[in-house]
Amino acid sequence: MVNWGANFIVGLTFLVLIDELHTWGTFWLFGSLSILSLWYIRAKVPETKGKTLEEIEQSWLPADDPRRTSDA
Repeated sequence: MVNWGANFIVGLTFLVLIDELHTWGTFWLFGSLSILSLWYIRAKVPETKGKTLEEIEQSWLPADDPRRTSDA
């Protein structure tokens, strides 16, 4: 759904941006947004490589939740 939504937004705005920013400006804008998105994801999304789904679930529970185990 997110991919479809992003494609819809790009499809809606692409021709308008081509008229306003020209071809090079439009691609620089979309490239810049991609780099900013990559930076945000690297900075804010926790690393899950090597963790089980149970460990990931435990990390999202509040500290006082009775379902949370002490080893997570």
